[in-house]
Amino acid sequence: MQRSGRFVVPLLFLLVLLFSASGRAAAVPVSNGVTVTCQMSDGTACVPVGPLAWAIAEPANDTTTEPGISLMFNVPFQTTGTLNLLDPTDATGAACPMTNYPLSCVSDQVTFGNGVTGNGVIAFFSDPNSLILAGNFPVGCTEDIVAGCTTSFPVAAAPINLSVAVFSDGDFPSPGSSVTSDRISLTVVPEPSSLMLLGTALAGMIGYGTRRRRRFASATMG
Repeated sequence: MQRSGRFVVPLLFLLVLLFSASGRAAAVPVSNGVTVTCQMSDGTACVPVGPLAWAIAEPANDTTTEPGISLMFNVPFQTTGTLNLLDPTDATGAACPMTNYPLSCVSDQVTFGNGVTGNGVIAFFSDPNSLILAGNFPVGCTEDIVAGCTTSFPVAAAPINLSVAVFSDGDFPSPGSSVTSDRISLTVVPEPSSLMLLGTALAGMIGYGTRRRRRFASATMG
């Protein structure tokens, strides 16, 4: 993942000042003592759509500034970066390339790093939003005008590793709906050692079952 501390750190410092404490939800346990707290930039309550998932509700016409989501952790991150999610076309109607694209191509942006407290912060902003950083950051995905797009990326947050998934909706809601929503969700990634222990346990269970069947077969035949 690109390390973009030059841009990430100032933004994450600003988040502490700009996000209203009135929109802060209670800390949610993630795993191994790690917790996350959700804040909305406009002071409204975060909208949970799953155990570790939140949404940004927005009007269908996408013409007004939308609130951002900030996920604040109680542990530091070992990785930092910024990803852009692109519209299919720029302000002139030309197709948006994956590199050297104009700012008008940027639909949404997700930034992650350590904030003023030294702990990890993930910030997700949907266009239009003045906090979206200008720059040709790596592209997570390009939206389909109806279906939107989803991208995911890893974040190392000792003592756990996370997979962060971001969904950016298209420009139009589903038929009969007046609201669309961008979403962000977290998944804890098991450590390799944990997977090895699980594999060993499963192998042991299979071996035990096989031995029992053999003993049962021998006793029956005898």
